[in-house]
Amino acid sequence: MKRRGLLAVVLAVVLFGLADYTGELWVLAADSVLWGVLLLSILIPWLSVGSVDASLDLVPKKGSRLLEGDEISLTLELRNRRPWPIFGLTATAQQSVDDSVGEGLKFYFPFISPRSSMQLDCALASTRFGRATFRIVATSDAPFGLFRRSKRFSKEVSILVLPAPRELARGDSVTGEGRLSERAFPTAREGEVAGSRPYSVGDPARHIH
Repeated sequence: MKRRGLLAVVLAVVLFGLADYTGELWVLAADSVLWGVLLLSILIPWLSVGSVDASLDLVPKKGSRLLEGDEISLTLELRNRRPWPIFGLTATAQQSVDDSVGEGLKFYFPFISPRSSMQLDCALASTRFGRATFRIVATSDAPFGLFRRSKRFSKEVSILVLPAPRELARGDSVTGEGRLSERAFPTAREGEVAGSRPYSVGDPARHIH
């Protein structure tokens, strides 16, 4: 229940007591209208969210691999399984990368006909590298925004985002902290190697253990 819904319930109870005490017809009529609004505010979200099924599909736009910054083709489909219409439904694709939860994508569907479906296609840029997971949550607070009902779908869709290739800048080994040094590195020669030392660029891979 939202705060405005709680205030509406309190007001309806007050009007009911006032109408019973005063016997005024206009107070009784106002109280009846308010109780009708409360009933619709509870019934419509309950019927709308309970009637919907959702599916989500993710496809990289460039081949089979997905790198940071590449676009993803996202397809969201909502299906109304009941013989009554759905009003004011918001579908949120909640996104998380590994264990960190990011901002979700929200899509608003004002009306879905009985026993029909709606499909939405869009493109979005991939997030940082890692396994991106999307979950769908359907929410409705139609028609007056007094009460809200939500439904989280158990099915989720995941896609692996690979790190984008980056070029390392070259700079002076003393002043360029974090950059490759341009000085020559000693390389190991053929034959046996005795002892150990830190790895240097150019060392044969077989001497690393």
